[in-house]
Amino acid sequence: MKYLRSVGNGKIILNPIALLILLSVTCSSCQKKINVTPNSTNSDTLINRSSPVNQPQLIETEYQVVNNTRITLSSYVYAPSIAKSNVIGKLYPDTLIKRFFLSKSDSLNFYIKGDSLYLTSTGEYRLKTEGQLDVNLLFVDIIKKKKTLRILCDRFSHNKIIAHRGAWRALNYPYDSLVSLARAMSLGCEASEFDVWMTTDKVLVVNHDPTIGGMQIETSNYNDLINNVKLSNGEKLPTLKEYISLAMTQQITSLELEIKPSEISAGRRLEIADSVISVVHQLKAQAWTRYTCFDYNVLQKLKKDDVNARTAFINGTTIPYTPAVLKYMGIWGFTYSDSVLGTNPAQYISDAHKLGINTVISTTDNTTNFKYYLSINVDGIMTDNPELLLTLVK
Repeated sequence: MKYLRSVGNGKIILNPIALLILLSVTCSSCQKKINVTPNSTNSDTLINRSSPVNQPQLIETEYQVVNNTRITLSSYVYAPSIAKSNVIGKLYPDTLIKRFFLSKSDSLNFYIKGDSLYLTSTGEYRLKTEGQLDVNLLFVDIIKKKKTLRILCDRFSHNKIIAHRGAWRALNYPYDSLVSLARAMSLGCEASEFDVWMTTDKVLVVNHDPTIGGMQIETSNYNDLINNVKLSNGEKLPTLKEYISLAMTQQITSLELEIKPSEISAGRRLEIADSVISVVHQLKAQAWTRYTCFDYNVLQKLKKDDVNARTAFINGTTIPYTPAVLKYMGIWGFTYSDSVLGTNPAQYISDAHKLGINTVISTTDNTTNFKYYLSINVDGIMTDNPELLLTLVK
């Protein structure tokens, strides 16, 4: 077929029929091109439900695991019985991070909308069934990175019993030992309290006193401690990682982690706080852990590292910070002895609750006190006798 033809006066035009054929072939070629463009079904394809449909496809395996403690959630525990929606919590990214992505496999269970993480219907069913789910938040911060968060279905006890140094007294266990933690867990206590120090070689260990077996923890290295000292039941001095790992085998009893103020320097206190937060995030134990300390600066450091850390100020002898002051300082709660609550503890607790402050009384062990503090609705009672308190809350 001739594609060109003469129309006189020296003019040449394209043959109309040939033009139609040419257009048809071109469109067909384009269609074939579109059809062979990969439409990935790779399980690592990333999805951000709030982003444009034509976003680039990314591969999760290209992302490096990081322990950025400033990437956090307002809550790691989903309570189906009281949840008003399928939202888990608000995401708090480091200020340098602009956007998170989810892998295609994670998007079966979760999605991001605005600044919050939500459960899909599939995710909610799995969380109720399995008890916990991990989600990988993928992002770019100079290089490709990912932070893993562990989300729990709320199965924690809410019986107000906080075993002081674990449940040790009744069976004469060494306090702050793994066996005392296991005993608190077996009783179903709401939380088990324990104390943390740091050795010279930066190992975080669990012990109430600054010394053990005549050795100063802060001026000894870890190997020297475990080679020379045993607890009364034969256990070695437990590390923070070992303690938390044991607690994470169940979802009934949470952890009340007290950071002991370093006797060496104020700077070391902040270093310990930083190390503690790092370990908790590394183990994905945020849902199990809340923090207490006598030093307000340590609590501030914890909040700086993790804006959603549940922090409580301890005071046992002097005039405490009032609930209003704690609220202003961004502190989540208090652990106060009954001697510092003034002449009207009931009003003090009520005022704290109105401000959203968590209230724990420490340390009391008799039935009369137990009944009184239960009657004024404190959030927790720290005790060396959890077995007795358990008979009153069942």
